[in-house]
Amino acid sequence: MDKLPVELSWMIGENLTSHDLCSFSRASRTHWERLEPLLYRLHALHETSWSTVNEAIELAAVSTKPERQAMSLTTLDKVARFCQLEPAVLDRCHPSDPPRCWLDCSTIDRLGETSFSSRIWVRIGSPPSLSPLHIAALKGLDDIAAWLLRQGANVDAPIPGSTLTALSLAIFGNHTNMALLLLANGADPKLQESDGHLPTVLHLACVLGLAELADELLTRRYVEAQPTELLVTYCFNGSSDAPRLVAELIRRGAEVSEDLISAFLLVSSLRESRWQSACELLTSSDQLTPEGPSSVLQTVLSLRAQELENNVEMVARMLERLLNLGADPDLGRLLWRPSGGVSYLTLLKLLPLFLEAEMDVKPALIKRRRARKPPAKFWVDDLLGHTSIYRWGDEVGIAQLAIICLLLDHGAPIGKYTRGDALDWFLPGPSRQLYGRARWSYQLTQVLLRHCNNTPEDMRGEDIRDFLSHYSKVQGRTRGDIP
Repeated sequence: MDKLPVELSWMIGENLTSHDLCSFSRASRTHWERLEPLLYRLHALHETSWSTVNEAIELAAVSTKPERQAMSLTTLDKVARFCQLEPAVLDRCHPSDPPRCWLDCSTIDRLGETSFSSRIWVRIGSPPSLSPLHIAALKGLDDIAAWLLRQGANVDAPIPGSTLTALSLAIFGNHTNMALLLLANGADPKLQESDGHLPTVLHLACVLGLAELADELLTRRYVEAQPTELLVTYCFNGSSDAPRLVAELIRRGAEVSEDLISAFLLVSSLRESRWQSACELLTSSDQLTPEGPSSVLQTVLSLRAQELENNVEMVARMLERLLNLGADPDLGRLLWRPSGGVSYLTLLKLLPLFLEAEMDVKPALIKRRRARKPPAKFWVDDLLGHTSIYRWGDEVGIAQLAIICLLLDHGAPIGKYTRGDALDWFLPGPSRQLYGRARWSYQLTQVLLRHCNNTPEDMRGEDIRDFLSHYSKVQGRTRGDIP
């Protein structure tokens, strides 16, 4: 065949499949050198089937080995040398359906759910049809994308049925170098939609919590945006907890207010947890008003009990910071709720922070007269009385008694409800012989007696004298009932 005219070789090649022609050409080096250009011209750029360009990208995408990458670029260089490349050919899209299962389309499917301010800004069909540049951007194949752009691929060609471009795919894949390459080649940073409000790929990077990528975009100034605007965008649309992003935006001048911190907390309770980001806001900011720490503290303690318990360590860090900034420690009363409050185990972890900040644990009736506001603004007034109620469970009881001890040590008086919880079901005898409510009454009574006995007589208030008097009556009434 090496002696046949080129025209006849072309006619024969058109009637052979790419597999037959390739097998024949490899029979000898002479055949290969003569027929390789013909093989590329006839079969490299199919309009309907998977082209050699796509095959080369697939080879580069399935392996990160340098030799595979070099082989892919060699193949693409031959396509450029032997074929007549046009932008329309390079921008041709093929469905990313199961037969090409090496491409994980779940990333693109998740991208279709991305929204800004309750509006979906990324709309794509399923399964999407992707061009070679789309695939290279999604996989972070920088050299492949550079080759495609040199050959004239449209940097802003959208996915069919969408306005999504290669730049958005690079952002969603967190490929910083790819995003910078596309922007350097004139990619439009806006997420084009029809209603006039155009967030940029920088907004998208912030929504995804990509701190390093957002930092590079801001540093290179390919996209202009205000750090405060980006922080608010992340707050209401972010898909993950990204404290590094928050710290970077604050470093670049984002303004932080108590309203924004409260918004982070409220959004966190409704969607994904954002506690680390909220703590970063609080730690990095010195812009709060004098009333700001108390306002944020009230927001924290007003969250659902389950939310506080699931993030108790982060909550403790935030409470400590707020109290150090001057938040009202009496807001700790919000930990007690008539119903649906935090567990005693959680309360035991958080209460010491407020007590160290000199929280007043006395009920309104015996608080100091000079106090400007009685605690009627709180849900529970008699903290000790609300804590001494019988609850089932030994582990709960241990934490409950520990909290009662803390309240007594910090000045909580023994009110009539606590006295009733201790003495109404009191039976003398070892605790191990008692069960249920009687066991709890005995344990509570012992704690209260220890507190009374440790208090010097000249410092005992009316509450202690009343308790000891009632205890003597109960003890006299029950003496001899149990052998």
